[in-house]
Amino acid sequence: MVSNSEFGPSARGEVAAGLQQAQIVDAIATWCEALHGSASIGAAFADLCEGLGAEAGLLIRTRRSDGHQTRIAQHDPGAEQSFGRPLRLSLADSVFGNALDGARAGTIWHEADAPEPSNPFLSEFQSARGFHDFCVLVLSSGATERDVIELHFRDQRSERALATLAAVLPTVARTWATRQLGIVSRDVAFRRPDSEARGTAVAASILGSTNPARLSRCEYRICLCLSRGLSVRGAAAELGITETTVRSHLRSIYAKTQTASQAELLFRLIGPRTPDAGSPQLHYA
Repeated sequence: MVSNSEFGPSARGEVAAGLQQAQIVDAIATWCEALHGSASIGAAFADLCEGLGAEAGLLIRTRRSDGHQTRIAQHDPGAEQSFGRPLRLSLADSVFGNALDGARAGTIWHEADAPEPSNPFLSEFQSARGFHDFCVLVLSSGATERDVIELHFRDQRSERALATLAAVLPTVARTWATRQLGIVSRDVAFRRPDSEARGTAVAASILGSTNPARLSRCEYRICLCLSRGLSVRGAAAELGITETTVRSHLRSIYAKTQTASQAELLFRLIGPRTPDAGSPQLHYA
């Protein structure tokens, strides 16, 4: 028997590459099965992310009219050790802005393609999670909505890894376009955990009259200030308190509203709201 120590670095690299290719092939097969009703989309998406070497990923549908996002699938096994930065909201639009509006299905958008050299939201997230690369795979881009896969990596992608992405994406996008009618909508509706549904209801009505997040009076007023477009400094001036006090209240607000950052809180505050906290609307994909 030949031990691994007897292989040179080049041979070990080839073996590792071969194993990864096999993993990707299996992931693509599961993905195809899921889009035709034979497997869970969530599980298939997790396999796809792992096969492509991503530490975290989102499958997101964005409505063009108002930018509202529907999370179809999520993969973030390190969320519990994320230092308060789990991957919950897509960063694609924040990083690429209007440039993504003209994206064609089957294209790959790398972090280096962003109009601005550095995005503060992405930089903060990467720093907290120890990630160093990011890309978006465009699955579909229609007149009313856009479906993308967002991937976050621990290390910079090698030329081989980039080539793998380029080779895999056409199959992923093609099967997405030919998926079984209604399969994604049913998967989103029936597999959503109760805790996620409750979180959506609370988040959608943070400033509702029933105060579902149980914010204190000061916390509620800070949220009102932020929803009006005021910064932390502006909210402090408006309320006659220090910025340090505002930030201290924000930490409590994040915990009560199940948000991880000011950007996510703002999204919840100004995003679409359910008319009745007791009957949250389901967003179908």
